[in-house]
Amino acid sequence: MKKVLTKAVVESLVFLGNCDETVVDDDAAVAQMEILGAILSELDAREREEFIRYVREIAAEEERATGTASERAKFLKSLPENIGLVE
Repeated sequence: MKKVLTKAVVESLVFLGNCDETVVDDDAAVAQMEILGAILSELDAREREEFIRYVREIAAEEERATGTASERAKFLKSLPENIGLVE
């Protein structure tokens, strides 16, 4: 999977995971995140590892940019586990 596609998916997940209910209904956000997680679970082992590696790279870039472990970076670090890609 190309890093740019990973970044697009990750940005959608970050938005859904952190948006206010006035922007997207909480239940709808969770449902969409579950759908994205289910789709990503269809990746084969190599693709899954690549996706997870890219997510971790994006989290590290976020930490370098902010100089801290921001809430966004923490969310990114836990993302593979939270969407069921890591057991």
